[in-house]
Amino acid sequence: MTDFLSASPLLILAALAAVSWLTESRAVKLITLLFFFGYPLVQGKTVMPGFDLNQVLDFILNTVNYWLSEALNALVEYIKQKISLL
Repeated sequence: MTDFLSASPLLILAALAAVSWLTESRAVKLITLLFFFGYPLVQGKTVMPGFDLNQVLDFILNTVNYWLSEALNALVEYIKQKISLL
């Protein structure tokens, strides 16, 4: 259980997305969406929006930006590791 919790959040999100796509379970899709929006919120990377449409759109954009930056950072680290092996 500790290994799962220490895994990259991007890896957890990818696994949840794959399981939700393969099983077509609404519960797993809901858990995936909750993780997608909830993880950056818990980490303090985004702020809970109010009822204003602009705040909701900012929340969505900040959440997507968080996950894209996580993916880009993971890709950069992977490339650095491959280059250092050469």
